[in-house]
Amino acid sequence: MLVFALLIATFMVTVSGVGLTSSAVDQGIVLRSLNRARALHLSEAGLDLAIRRLQANSDYTGEAYALLSDQVGGYTILVTPDGPSDRVVQSTGFSPSNNPNSRGYSTATIEAMVRLSKLAGPGHGVMGEESVRMDGFGDGETPKLDSYDSREGLYRSQGAR
Repeated sequence: MLVFALLIATFMVTVSGVGLTSSAVDQGIVLRSLNRARALHLSEAGLDLAIRRLQANSDYTGEAYALLSDQVGGYTILVTPDGPSDRVVQSTGFSPSNNPNSRGYSTATIEAMVRLSKLAGPGHGVMGEESVRMDGFGDGETPKLDSYDSREGLYRSQGAR
């Protein structure tokens, strides 16, 4: 009877150990997935920053690793000229840091072609293929919306509401 009790106890300990190992593996998978999403968002933030900086300075070349937070991570930006008015922007997000030995380390890279232009236009525009939704104006102001059909020639702000 004692042998049977020892066998059951051994079986229970083994099952518990497998359960704990499985939980640790699941936790690692979830952490990696979270960091992969964070890295993508960080690379998008880097791309947004690069576009803003290029609007202000066409000679902008990028950023070394910019840490946003020890827990979130950061990004790098590399801007390479591709002709007189085109720039290739490569933004890489790192989460939780740019240390490959960090637990759950993940990266995401976005590359985009940016065309610099001095043409007349609305400045900061939004374009949608089928629809555009804007909300979240928390400052109490009503947004000023204006549509532009490029078939009508140069943009004119008359008639904007």
